[in-house]
Amino acid sequence: MSGFTTIRAGSTELELHPFPAAFWRPGRDLFVADLHLGKDAAFRASAIPVPCGPANKTLDRLATAIGRLRPERVWILGDLVHSVRSFTDPIREGFERFLSDHPTVDFSLVLGNHDRGIRDRLQGLRVDVLDPPHRRGEFLLVHDATAAVASAVPYGIGHHGDGPLVIGGHVHPAVTIAVGGEREKLPCFHQRGDRLTLPAMGAFTGTHRIEPKTDDEVHVVAEDSVIRISATRQRSRR
Repeated sequence: MSGFTTIRAGSTELELHPFPAAFWRPGRDLFVADLHLGKDAAFRASAIPVPCGPANKTLDRLATAIGRLRPERVWILGDLVHSVRSFTDPIREGFERFLSDHPTVDFSLVLGNHDRGIRDRLQGLRVDVLDPPHRRGEFLLVHDATAAVASAVPYGIGHHGDGPLVIGGHVHPAVTIAVGGEREKLPCFHQRGDRLTLPAMGAFTGTHRIEPKTDDEVHVVAEDSVIRISATRQRSRR
């Protein structure tokens, strides 16, 4: 199995895997974010020549995660699609085939900012569509964990250790690692207090370089492994 790390979440643990995805083994729940299906189609519709195929690669990544971890439910934490217009008939049909290939797995979408209007397009597909925030065990599921504190007040969030771990995506976090004269920007899981931001699963999403603080936890995705690094060490190497 690919190398992964674990973090504490209340009385339980959450595994961080390089697909990238987070896995809660006790509940058999797989958390992913930011697939952005159809983004290439949106670019081509704007006369920007990009190749076809990122949606298939993205779904292949998710299929690999499902095959290795055997979850009972997959939670997509926002931005399943790049836009409702980019969810074309071929993209929808490919996603429907993907769902059919995993008949024993349940799928839930916690809506993100790019998912506006997607409810109607998902009718007839085996996906539960939920508004954020959504409570699941010791986790609070949102799209943007960095902006979730105010909306999560009813759930007891606001101070470290006061409530469930808020999990989301949206940012597509990455950090730059330098070794000698070599520099590489790598996607990462970023935890700040009770908020965890997942890297984007989409194969055509790009990344955003974050600025970790001293107390942050950063776990970089390096090929088939997830490696915890020191935020202080990462800053000193920029």
